[in-house]
Amino acid sequence: MADTSPSRAEFFRHGIEVLSPASLAPEDRTCGICLEQYGGGGDHDTNHDGDHADNSDSNGEGSSSNSNQDGEGEAPVRLKACGHVFGQECIKGWGEVGGRASSGAVRATCPLCRTVLFEDVAPPQDVIRARITHGDAVVEIVVYL
Repeated sequence: MADTSPSRAEFFRHGIEVLSPASLAPEDRTCGICLEQYGGGGDHDTNHDGDHADNSDSNGEGSSSNSNQDGEGEAPVRLKACGHVFGQECIKGWGEVGGRASSGAVRATCPLCRTVLFEDVAPPQDVIRARITHGDAVVEIVVYL
């Protein structure tokens, strides 16, 4: 059976639904990842037709305009794959530290139920190296996968 997990970009473009904190029950207005209350959301991210504006960047991920107008909190998003709700920035961060599938791909799962959210092809190497130079200083960063 073929794997139907979306890529990271597809997931952030089509796999989440931005919500208004007011649409959530009071006991559900806290992110399960960072334990902070939500801010922002649907009210100011809605266009004149009542549809959600597309605040995606070139990677299909939302822009930083997902916090409320006072700059506090982040917009809650519902994961369409399982229905759980988290802060938009938190779920992005969670996806960045996803595990590895047996195929070697990067796999992100829901923090609560472990439903696979997306799977992307892993880099072909087992080591990632970066060299940073500044003047006479040279820093080499090595990450072992």
